[in-house]
Amino acid sequence: MSSRSGVRGGRTARPEGVRRPPGGGRRGPSRRQRGPFLVLVLGLLGGGLVTLLLLNTVLAQDFVRATELKREIAEIQQGNERSGMELDRATQPSKVAERGEQLGLQEDWDKTNVISPATENSDQVSTNR
Repeated sequence: MSSRSGVRGGRTARPEGVRRPPGGGRRGPSRRQRGPFLVLVLGLLGGGLVTLLLLNTVLAQDFVRATELKREIAEIQQGNERSGMELDRATQPSKVAERGEQLGLQEDWDKTNVISPATENSDQVSTNR
């Protein structure tokens, strides 16, 4: 014979006449205990969603500002290149001569500046011209 008479599934058998309590006899958390936890979880999820939306908005604004700054930098670089080209054109010898004639300047061919090769006294400054 079996030593488990009256035992069902490892538990002792319930006497006949005793009814199970509603909910299966297991006492879990009641609705009152679940309410604050549910509010906490929903609050955390809502707060996280709002935080992500704010972060996304700030990043989008920074991206737009960075794009504007890149465009401004490109325009400034183009203006710098134009200025450099104008300076190159304005400092060409023919343009300098034209501008000198407009200002009433004349070429001085009587006095020439000669660069002599290095000599023993090349480290001294010449005072006679």
